Amino acid sequence: MNALEQALVAELASASEHLLERGAAPPGLARLVAAALVELERVPSATSESHEPARVPKRARPSPRAYDYVRHGAGAVPVVWTTREPIYEAPRAPLEWLLALIERAGEAVERHLALYVEARDEAVRFRGGSAWGAEEVERLEANQMLLTAGRNVLRRAREDVAGASDLRLVPRAQRPHPFPRTPAFAALAELERRATQPTAAARALAATLFAGAAEGVELGYLYQRWCGLKLVEALRDAGYTPTDDPIPTLLLSGAVEFDGPPPRITLLCEPRLVAGKAPIGGLFVHHGESTPDFALIVRTDDGARVHVLDPTLRTTDEGLRSKSRYLEIVKVEGARMVAGVGFQAGVDTSWAAAPLQRSQCKPDDWRGLHGAVPLNPVAFDPRPVRDWLAFVLALR
Repeated sequence: MNALEQALVAELASASEHLLERGAAPPGLARLVAAALVELERVPSATSESHEPARVPKRARPSPRAYDYVRHGAGAVPVVWTTREPIYEAPRAPLEWLLALIERAGEAVERHLALYVEARDEAVRFRGGSAWGAEEVERLEANQMLLTAGRNVLRRAREDVAGASDLRLVPRAQRPHPFPRTPAFAALAELERRATQPTAAARALAATLFAGAAEGVELGYLYQRWCGLKLVEALRDAGYTPTDDPIPTLLLSGAVEFDGPPPRITLLCEPRLVAGKAPIGGLFVHHGESTPDFALIVRTDDGARVHVLDPTLRTTDEGLRSKSRYLEIVKVEGARMVAGVGFQAGVDTSWAAAPLQRSQCKPDDWRGLHGAVPLNPVAFDPRPVRDWLAFVLALR
């Protein structure tokens, strides 16, 4: 990973930590638990043993049963001896520790699944409407199925652990002492350590959460989501608080509503606008399709103003100026009166966000219709995005 990718992954993984089944995906955890149970089957009981019959007296005692003796002269001699053999049973403490690991992972998956299902419904509405959108909706459905399957895997693992002992087991987070010195338990201990230090596995966590391609997480996607996170932080600094957790919406698509002083603020995340499709947040297109990454809707008594911020990793003038295209493409419900004449309203500004190495925004014209906001993850400076936000909020 280069410095840009490292910065993106670390910060996004940290911001999304509450959504993750930290440490390991359920199937991997379940496989290690199964291996740990096999290892515990080889542990001799510290309190129980069995008496097994033997035909030779080596390391054995005479049988206590009368019918295991035969007469010999005036007395009786044993023909069967007994040996003491250890009973192999899974110790209680390691089993209860395994239950605690499974329970912690299960709670995280349940939280993640609940948030995902809630956010997915809106994401489907935002992303659907075209062949490309249909593929994205299928991916969202597949991700939900994976989460549901993971939940079921953990439930089965819990049943296996509970069935490994005749005792009533209670999950205990404290590590057993002595701790089993076996490969599966060593791997589980490492997963537990990573669960308390999520940045140690940041790339793996981000890859799971952001559903990147098989060869890794798509960098442009990470940058786009990171810019959304910084925009939400800038809004918070300006006194606007999200009404719900914004992270699922930033990751999946949807609308983030904010409480705060006037004007009223809504942030649309990656709405897929398709000709003939119902408007999303009041936005639509007449022809083809278009997907601005972020559209900030500012509502006042005089109507709504819409400002697009579209992240890109391109830093050339041509690449930055290409983000002004939404001024012509995206339309807003309602008419705009200009000198007594009604016009179909469009977005008011359309800016790029890019990893530029500068501390000021880069407007392309004196009206501020388009330009570039420096958002550099490697050396982040919050002033440009704050300046852009203050500018667009002041427009009337």
